[in-house]
Amino acid sequence: MKAAYIQQFGGPEVLQYGDLPDPSAGPGQVVVDIFAASVNGADWKVRAGSYGQAKFPLGLGRDFSGVVSALGAGVGDLRIGDEVFGVLEAGRDGTYAEKVAIGAAVVTKKPSALSHVDAAALAHAMRAMLMLVVLGVVVWLLRASWTRWRPRRKNPEIESAGIGCCKRLAMGLVA
Repeated sequence: MKAAYIQQFGGPEVLQYGDLPDPSAGPGQVVVDIFAASVNGADWKVRAGSYGQAKFPLGLGRDFSGVVSALGAGVGDLRIGDEVFGVLEAGRDGTYAEKVAIGAAVVTKKPSALSHVDAAALAHAMRAMLMLVVLGVVVWLLRASWTRWRPRRKNPEIESAGIGCCKRLAMGLVA
């Protein structure tokens, strides 16, 4: 299969395009023929070596949309031909390729109203929104425990920053 990958860490000049072995579906995995992949800020950090050790050649990219082309043992909720999208498991990269093997539990069926390009971008946005929601819950819990032993102070700037971003994304999905 064709893929964008690196053989060493470095700047944009280390990015290569060529042939890599086709992935195969292991137990609980599916192989997805990738139709679209999104580019995000983590990709250049991976290429630069900011996340540490890696096995080369290393494919880049985490977010994708495509069609299931093979099923591993134990996969029962997806079928060959299903349109799916998602984000690779933590610590994995490789969606700038024609195919990727991924755990069936971390992909979801693509709504028919979304194009593959929109679905790949949405996967990245949903991950960012989830991180903001988790951050908001942590801030809320810290604030709740803080006010138990300290006079009540309001800090609407912290709350509105996370809520506003999530609200904008949610409203964009509904519209």
